[in-house]
Amino acid sequence: MSGLAGQIKDIKNRSANAEYKQALNLIKVNNLVEAYISLKKVLELSPSHAQAIAKLKEVENQLKGTDSLDRAYENFIRKADELRKSGKNYQAQMLYKRAAMINSKDAYAASYVHRIDSMLSYQYSERKDEFDRLRAIGDAAFKSGKLDEALDYYTKSLEIIPEDVYVNRQIAAVRKAVENEKKKKEQEEKQRIAVYNQLLSEALALRQKKDYQHAIDKYRQALALEYNNSEVNRLMTETAAAMQQEKMERDYADTIRLADEALANKQYAAAAQLYQAAAKINPGERYPLQQLEIINREEGQKSKKKEGLKHESFSATHKKTTPPADLNLLLK
Repeated sequence: MSGLAGQIKDIKNRSANAEYKQALNLIKVNNLVEAYISLKKVLELSPSHAQAIAKLKEVENQLKGTDSLDRAYENFIRKADELRKSGKNYQAQMLYKRAAMINSKDAYAASYVHRIDSMLSYQYSERKDEFDRLRAIGDAAFKSGKLDEALDYYTKSLEIIPEDVYVNRQIAAVRKAVENEKKKKEQEEKQRIAVYNQLLSEALALRQKKDYQHAIDKYRQALALEYNNSEVNRLMTETAAAMQQEKMERDYADTIRLADEALANKQYAAAAQLYQAAAKINPGERYPLQQLEIINREEGQKSKKKEGLKHESFSATHKKTTPPADLNLLLK
């Protein structure tokens, strides 16, 4: 046996063994019609496959006395005819082959298998250049990672040669790549959401500590993930407002403290300026206005006291400089 013939036989044997395993699985689930067809395929690939021969006899005995095979045959023929009439010749041929495996004595299914073979061969010879072009575009798209485009062109090429081994293998590879890409994106999305949730948790903890600036930094990192940005923007706005509120309260408290100290030291002008500044920082607070009223009263009393002292001083001076009445008479 030549090397090539040996390789072909080895491939057929491996395919037969794989098909036999499939038949056993079908028997386990009591799908006897499909098991029957699968065992027939085994014997097409390896006619002397002893296990398949024995198992086929068992299945035939189980099916004996039922109309399961007849009904399956009629169903395959009906569907195959529909597909053929709608121009789906390759799919129709697959069903005719299955029907022929059930009833090899009926020439109808076998005749259409041969007819479609001839038609597909002619179609290939007529459209070989088109097939090669579509396949080449599919290869280029696959190589550049354009998986959807590759699948589209490979599928179009299969319309010309449905059983082309290379193209079918490439389609399987593309579909696997698509599935892997999908899983990769799903994993990346899970990781992205996990990081997003972690950043939001850290930001919340920082907000509770009133470390607003670092909380905003965490929200900005979350925004970079481009996930639920409306929610992040809302939280960021709230945090910025809280930070502004805290700054206002801190500035107000510091200004009031300085104003109170100035007032305690009777530095009324400085205290008044500080209370006025505090009132601008937090217009809703009454305290600085009340303190300004106190200062005004203090300043008013202070002015009155000064006026009183001036008056007393003037009166005293006037008394000292005014001559006694008797002296005035003498001066006359």
